[in-house]
Amino acid sequence: MGFRISGQRPRTVMIFDRDDEGRVVSMAHEYYEPTPAQLIEYHRLLSRVKRDEAGQEQRDGNLLEARLYLWRACIHRAGGYEFDGADLMTRENWKDLVPARHQVEAAQVMEPDYSAARLPKPEADGKSPFTPRPGSGSPEPETATAPESSGVPST
Repeated sequence: MGFRISGQRPRTVMIFDRDDEGRVVSMAHEYYEPTPAQLIEYHRLLSRVKRDEAGQEQRDGNLLEARLYLWRACIHRAGGYEFDGADLMTRENWKDLVPARHQVEAAQVMEPDYSAARLPKPEADGKSPFTPRPGSGSPEPETATAPESSGVPST
């Protein structure tokens, strides 16, 4: 079975904070996985470069700006918030009213994880899980041979 892709099911990040009376409250941020275009923009914001007066390139990326962009681009809804005594989601500008620190905290979970920890582990025999197996339709790397003739006449 392959990797199941579902673009219709949001994921949830729980945010915990204290209200005005000091009680711990929780808010649920539901988001969709970033699209390739959103990931490109996120990385563009992180990796911007500018030139100083001497012509030297200086990194100008901004992690905070990138995280706020990612949150705004991927967020579906934010539950558990009230504004003027009503559910925040009833407001058209609800995204603007969610505290920025909550947006940043949720965006940290939304960030892509390219770490090696997410790659498949080698099998017990030490072989890579990406190595073709006999009978899989792909020749083993050590047994693959080049054709006898390339079709180009020799001179």
